[in-house]
Amino acid sequence: MDRRFFVLFFLIILFSCNNPEGKSFDEKSKIDSVKNEPIVLVKPEAKKSEAFSDSAGPRGVFDMPEILTLCVHDSASLENMPKAFSKAYSTLEKEMKTLKLKSNGAPGSIYFRTDPEKVVFECVFPIEKMPEAQPKNSMVVVLESCYMYIYNYYGPYGDLYLAYDDIRKNLKKNKLVQNGPMREFYITDAIKEKDSTKWLTRIMTPVGKIKK
Repeated sequence: MDRRFFVLFFLIILFSCNNPEGKSFDEKSKIDSVKNEPIVLVKPEAKKSEAFSDSAGPRGVFDMPEILTLCVHDSASLENMPKAFSKAYSTLEKEMKTLKLKSNGAPGSIYFRTDPEKVVFECVFPIEKMPEAQPKNSMVVVLESCYMYIYNYYGPYGDLYLAYDDIRKNLKKNKLVQNGPMREFYITDAIKEKDSTKWLTRIMTPVGKIKK
C-alpha cells in the first residue's frame, strides 16, 4: 500500500473545499468575492451514474448515488501526507479484516482543507454493507448522493495537478461551481500495474450551476 499512495506527497490541490458540513449544493448559495453578491446554485443537467466510462478526460456531470464507506479522518502537513495516507489505509485494511467486510469499489480520499500546513482529509474504502460490530479505529460514513463532475486521469499521481488545472478550466467554461469537498478514487492498483501511464484516478467534484 505504501508505494501506491507515497507519490500523493506531490499532489497539488487547486480547488478550495467549501462545504464540510455535507449540505447539498441546492441548499446553499456562495459569495462572489469580487461582486460581494450571492451566487445562487441550481441543479445542473446530469447523466445517470452508471453511464460514465473509463475513457480519459472529462466525462461530464453525473447524478451519483450514496456510497457506504469505512473511513479514517485525519490531518497532516503536505510533507507528512505520504505517512498519514499510509497509516490511514493500513488502519482501514486491518479494520476490514477484523470486521469481515468486503470492498465495494476502489479506495478513495476526500479533501476538506488544502492548506499546505494542514491538509484535512478522509481516506475511505467503499463497503458492501454495514458492519455488525462497531469499528474501533475508523468510522462508517455514508457519502451523500450529489451531482458530480467526473474526470478520469491516467498517469502518475505526481502529475495530478494537470488534471485539476483542466477541471478548473472546464468548470469555468460550463459555468459550474464546486460545491463541496472533492473526491478521488484510485481505480488502478499501482502495486500490480507497474506502468504509471495506466494508473486511473477518478476525480469527482460536487457542482452546482450558476443561476442566470
